[in-house]
Amino acid sequence: MESKLILDATHAAVWRKRVSQIYTHKDMYKFITGDIDLSNLNIDIVLRNKEIFEWIIKHPEYDYKGLLESPNTNEDLFRFFTIYYEDLIFILNKYLSGDYIISLSEIENM
Repeated sequence: MESKLILDATHAAVWRKRVSQIYTHKDMYKFITGDIDLSNLNIDIVLRNKEIFEWIIKHPEYDYKGLLESPNTNEDLFRFFTIYYEDLIFILNKYLSGDYIISLSEIENM
């Protein structure tokens, strides 16, 4: 996988996230206070990121810390990327099923 693609996708994923505090899928939505509307989602970006994160999940040995010049450990980053991938799949399934709303109650029950 091209390093630039990995950098772009991982940087976007960790942007403004407290990686070291995210241990579950529900943690991704810790600060959400209302329903999330997916109707304007750019599905092409989600599908591209799905492909990149599938590669990442298969390569836990990659130096993500060095690539991102991150203060987080490689283990923390990889754990986060695994959860982020789970979230991509969740969003993709919602969108493709025609259900464009992630309700607060769904988040609470994750």
